[in-house]
Amino acid sequence: MKDKTKPYLHSDLSNYKRGWLVGDFDPAIFKRDNVEVALKTYTAGETEKTHYHKLFDEFTVILYGRVSINNIIYEKESIICIPAKGVSSFKAIEDTKTLVIRTGSNPNDKYNLED
Repeated sequence: MKDKTKPYLHSDLSNYKRGWLVGDFDPAIFKRDNVEVALKTYTAGETEKTHYHKLFDEFTVILYGRVSINNIIYEKESIICIPAKGVSSFKAIEDTKTLVIRTGSNPNDKYNLED
Protein backbone atom coordinates (compact mmCIF):
# COMPACT_ATOMS: atom_id res chain seq x y z
CA MET A 1 0.00 0.00 0.00
CA LYS A 2 1.44 3.37 -1.04
CA ASP A 3 1.82 6.12 1.52
CA LYS A 4 -0.39 9.01 0.40
CA THR A 5 0.74 11.38 3.13
CA LYS A 6 1.06 14.92 1.84
CA PRO A 7 4.33 16.77 2.41
CA TYR A 8 4.50 19.15 5.34
CA LEU A 9 5.83 21.92 3.09
CA HIS A 10 5.34 22.41 -0.60
CA SER A 11 6.70 25.45 -2.34
CA ASP A 12 8.49 26.47 -5.49
CA LEU A 13 12.00 27.89 -5.85
CA SER A 14 10.57 30.86 -7.76
CA ASN A 15 8.91 32.00 -4.50
CA TYR A 16 12.31 32.88 -3.00
CA LYS A 17 14.43 35.93 -3.82
CA ARG A 18 17.28 34.93 -6.14
CA GLY A 19 17.22 31.36 -4.75
CA TRP A 20 17.86 32.27 -1.10
CA LEU A 21 16.01 29.64 0.95
CA VAL A 22 17.30 29.69 4.55
CA GLY A 23 18.39 32.68 6.62
CA ASP A 24 17.23 35.66 8.64
CA PHE A 25 15.03 37.10 5.86
CA ASP A 26 11.61 36.74 4.26
CA PRO A 27 10.58 34.69 2.49
CA ALA A 28 12.51 31.72 3.87
CA ILE A 29 11.75 28.02 4.16
CA PHE A 30 12.78 28.55 7.76
CA LYS A 31 14.50 31.44 9.49
CA ARG A 32 17.96 31.13 10.99
CA ASP A 33 20.47 33.79 12.00
CA ASN A 34 23.44 31.41 11.99
CA VAL A 35 23.35 30.26 8.34
CA GLU A 36 22.13 31.21 4.87
CA VAL A 37 21.49 28.72 2.08
CA ALA A 38 20.67 29.41 -1.56
CA LEU A 39 20.12 27.34 -4.67
CA LYS A 40 20.99 29.67 -7.54
CA THR A 41 20.61 29.22 -11.29
CA TYR A 42 22.54 31.27 -13.86
CA THR A 43 22.45 31.43 -17.64
CA ALA A 44 25.72 31.57 -19.57
CA GLY A 45 27.17 35.08 -19.43
CA GLU A 46 25.27 36.13 -16.30
CA THR A 47 27.33 37.92 -13.64
CA GLU A 48 27.14 39.01 -10.02
CA LYS A 49 28.43 42.42 -9.00
CA THR A 50 31.90 42.33 -7.45
CA HIS A 51 31.28 42.36 -3.71
CA TYR A 52 32.36 41.17 -0.28
CA HIS A 53 30.80 40.24 3.07
CA LYS A 54 32.31 41.67 6.26
CA LEU A 55 30.90 39.16 8.72
CA PHE A 56 30.65 35.67 7.24
CA ASP A 57 32.45 33.17 5.02
CA GLU A 58 30.64 32.04 1.86
CA PHE A 59 30.92 28.57 0.31
CA THR A 60 29.82 27.96 -3.27
CA VAL A 61 29.32 24.45 -4.63
CA ILE A 62 29.08 24.15 -8.42
CA LEU A 63 26.31 21.60 -9.01
CA TYR A 64 26.62 21.85 -12.78
CA GLY A 65 28.12 24.23 -15.31
CA ARG A 66 31.29 26.32 -15.39
CA VAL A 67 31.97 29.64 -13.72
CA SER A 68 34.72 32.18 -13.23
CA ILE A 69 35.18 33.37 -9.65
CA ASN A 70 37.93 35.93 -9.24
CA ASN A 71 39.15 34.99 -12.74
CA ILE A 72 39.64 31.32 -11.82
CA ILE A 73 37.59 28.72 -13.71
CA TYR A 74 35.60 26.21 -11.65
CA GLU A 75 33.48 23.30 -12.84
CA LYS A 76 30.96 20.78 -11.54
CA GLU A 77 31.64 19.55 -7.98
CA SER A 78 34.07 22.38 -7.18
CA ILE A 79 33.70 23.91 -3.72
CA ILE A 80 34.95 27.46 -3.34
CA CYS A 81 35.29 29.36 -0.05
CA ILE A 82 35.38 33.14 -0.06
CA PRO A 83 36.30 34.17 3.49
CA ALA A 84 34.73 37.15 5.26
CA LYS A 85 36.15 40.38 3.79
CA GLY A 86 37.32 38.49 0.69
CA VAL A 87 36.29 40.12 -2.58
CA SER A 88 34.35 38.01 -5.07
CA SER A 89 33.62 38.52 -8.76
CA PHE A 90 31.41 35.94 -10.50
CA LYS A 91 30.54 35.07 -14.09
CA ALA A 92 28.71 32.01 -15.39
CA ILE A 93 30.59 30.65 -18.41
CA GLU A 94 27.92 28.02 -19.06
CA ASP A 95 24.40 27.55 -17.73
CA THR A 96 25.13 26.84 -14.07
CA LYS A 97 23.45 25.86 -10.81
CA THR A 98 25.14 26.53 -7.48
CA LEU A 99 24.51 25.78 -3.84
CA VAL A 100 25.65 28.70 -1.68
CA ILE A 101 26.13 28.46 2.10
CA ARG A 102 27.03 31.43 4.25
CA THR A 103 28.26 30.87 7.82
CA GLY A 104 25.81 33.38 9.30
CA SER A 105 22.85 35.46 8.23
CA ASN A 106 22.67 39.22 8.01
CA PRO A 107 20.76 40.50 4.96
CA ASN A 108 22.70 43.79 5.13
CA ASP A 109 26.15 42.12 4.99
CA LYS A 110 26.83 42.62 1.28
CA TYR A 111 29.02 45.42 0.01
CA ASN A 112 29.09 45.99 -3.75
CA LEU A 113 32.30 47.39 -5.23
CA GLU A 114 30.59 48.41 -8.47
CA ASP A 115 27.27 50.03 -9.34
